Amino acid sequence: MGKSTKYEKVFIIIVDDLLFTFRFFRIFQFRKIISNRETCKALVQSNYPVYIDSKIEQNSSFSVYDGHLLSPIVQFLPDLVPKEAQIARFQLVLPNQWTNNSIKPMCLHFAGTGDHVNKTEYSN
Repeated sequence: MGKSTKYEKVFIIIVDDLLFTFRFFRIFQFRKIISNRETCKALVQSNYPVYIDSKIEQNSSFSVYDGHLLSPIVQFLPDLVPKEAQIARFQLVLPNQWTNNSIKPMCLHFAGTGDHVNKTEYSN
């Protein structure tokens, strides 16, 4: 492979800069959409596929399930979401018996980054 000329190097820098600007513009535009609750609700369909993988715990008052879904942001900005982050994993906590049929609260626990872990756990 031959040496790159100065023109090729400048061209590569310009193309990289344009691609970065384009990606940044897409993120900025998408941020405007998701910051508005009404437009954000329209991005994900009400029947968006969510998968319950297994029941991991059950006691007398609640059940805990493991599940996953494809992150909806992958549809809009696929080149910005790393492969490792495309599938969102969660735990779902549901009561075994609903006390009110019109209001059904639930708790979704998404995986964290690990930043919340107490640092003393890692000290020797």
